[in-house]
Amino acid sequence: MILRPLIVVIAMLLSGATMCAHNFSKNGVDYTYVSYDDMDVLVGKLADIIKSSGHSFKGMVMITRGGLHGGNLLARKLRIKTFEVIGLESYGEDNSQKQIRVLKPLELENQGEGWLIFDDLSDTGNTFKFIENLFPKAMRACLYVKPQGKDMAHFHALEVPQKNWLTFAYEKALQDFLELNK
Repeated sequence: MILRPLIVVIAMLLSGATMCAHNFSKNGVDYTYVSYDDMDVLVGKLADIIKSSGHSFKGMVMITRGGLHGGNLLARKLRIKTFEVIGLESYGEDNSQKQIRVLKPLELENQGEGWLIFDDLSDTGNTFKFIENLFPKAMRACLYVKPQGKDMAHFHALEVPQKNWLTFAYEKALQDFLELNK
């Protein structure tokens, strides 16, 4: 099962990311650690994709908590100075997906028209579906998509296999991530 994490590493290298190459497979799940450097490279790639689309935005909404770090970097690269936060919870303590709960509500005028909504990952697409119901005219962007969630993102930097579990540097220190493989 080394092949799946290797595919993620190759995809990141081809995308220009400086993948730290901390990956392993365990119990049928492929785990990948996303460093701050990896995120920075992918945010740059995503910014280039968005700029080349010709779209411009009056503001950005970051979905907590995953969208905060990358959203800040992306807002700077796109020179977006107005941003909002919506607080959503969709994963339980055991990392299983659950019904989305609003922790911090948000209202946008004109059904979100002119706004870019950012999250770190579109896994199943459920979070972006929820957002689409709230703000149908907003556009959605994320760093990573998985096949089930790909159609819900207007913009993304990299697609990874559905079985891949991504752990971001802001979620867990590298040493703690590596302890999972013991």
